[in-house]
Amino acid sequence: MSDKVDVGNKSKLGVLVETPLTNFKKIREIYNNHLFQAKYHQNAVQELKQVKMQETTAVSDISHQLKTQQDEEMANNRYLFRAVLHEIDFFARMNSTLRGGDEKSGRLEVP
Repeated sequence: MSDKVDVGNKSKLGVLVETPLTNFKKIREIYNNHLFQAKYHQNAVQELKQVKMQETTAVSDISHQLKTQQDEEMANNRYLFRAVLHEIDFFARMNSTLRGGDEKSGRLEVP
């Protein structure tokens, strides 16, 4: 592992990255140094904000569009399947046939 990170290798890795925390009295100082002075932390926070922004505004992303379309088709198919099951259950409770003699055979038309 490299001892330095960040653009230009200017920031050294420190406590909690390569060495364990042993001095708990300095935890606030270590935390503030990491949070406000370490460039790699600031860059990581900025990159995370950019990724979150892209996820919320990326409507044109093809994988997002395909997932949305797939979810809509699945919901529609479940609705139709439940409607067919409801009709079968209805006819079974009435002890009648699903089709009469005057209907043509083939695929059922679902409204």
